[in-house]
Amino acid sequence: MKRYMDIFLGLVLLGSFFTPWSKFFGLKGSGLELATSPQIQGGALFVIPAVSALFLISRLMSKGHLRGLQMLTGLLPLIGFIGGLVFIGQKTNSSPFDAFSNVKAFLDWGVYLALSSGLALFISAMFKPRGSRSV
Repeated sequence: MKRYMDIFLGLVLLGSFFTPWSKFFGLKGSGLELATSPQIQGGALFVIPAVSALFLISRLMSKGHLRGLQMLTGLLPLIGFIGGLVFIGQKTNSSPFDAFSNVKAFLDWGVYLALSSGLALFISAMFKPRGSRSV
């Protein structure tokens, strides 16, 4: 059952990359549109769907629990979000906390979906499947 939950969360995280993330700088777009935008220079955002797809393929092909890959996959949206706040803070000469105060009004539901599904995937990695002795 846990395996199916992990696969579901991985699919939600992968799908969230294509949902609306922002509505700022004259752009209203998904993670894909932000990653390809020359103004944002967010090419590193492609790591999220790439690692999510790698996790899904690994989880579908393997019966084992891929804890490290699952934890990395779950943390990537948070790492990207914090990195984005640091980037915006540097551009505006403010702290990441001030950047979040300024940016939160421009975030769309896709960012929150990515963050919450990533967090759930990370937390799920902490638990062993029922009846399993392996790590």
